[in-house]
Amino acid sequence: MLSLELKNQIKELSSKNKDEEIGGLIYFKENSYKLYPCKNISFHKKDQYILNPLEWIVAEKCGKIVGQFHTQENDEPSLVDHFCANQHNLYSIVYCKNNSKFYIIEPKLKSYLDKPFEIGKYDCLELVRNYYKEELNINITNYQRDEDWFSKQPKIVWNNIENENLIKC
Repeated sequence: MLSLELKNQIKELSSKNKDEEIGGLIYFKENSYKLYPCKNISFHKKDQYILNPLEWIVAEKCGKIVGQFHTQENDEPSLVDHFCANQHNLYSIVYCKNNSKFYIIEPKLKSYLDKPFEIGKYDCLELVRNYYKEELNINITNYQRDEDWFSKQPKIVWNNIENENLIKC
């Protein structure tokens, strides 16, 4: 996704706006990825980038949005960068001006989406089980269930939270 052409475009935008962070969206159209630069609406433009949500709406008309990008002075992406990539389920490209490096943050949720629904394989409980195992290293029991499990035992996990060493909130 991050071609040399896109890297050069981001670097060029960055060099034209040395006193502030810049950013925008990456969309896919006609078999190629393209940048959609967006205005920084932060009050602290020198060290923070906030994308204008109205520009997101306009960018969606150009093609399928697949990523976001921004520049920063820091040497590596922040926790906020990782959080945003996952919240929006988009790739996040961060260009760090101090070390002239690009970082690509792949959203973790991608591997959990677009699965065909199937009881016991790709259902709600299995999605939760997979997430807890992969992201938190917590195993949750694979409770036996069939097509009408919810009508029979709608609180199967809730009723077994203590067995799973989890806490009810």
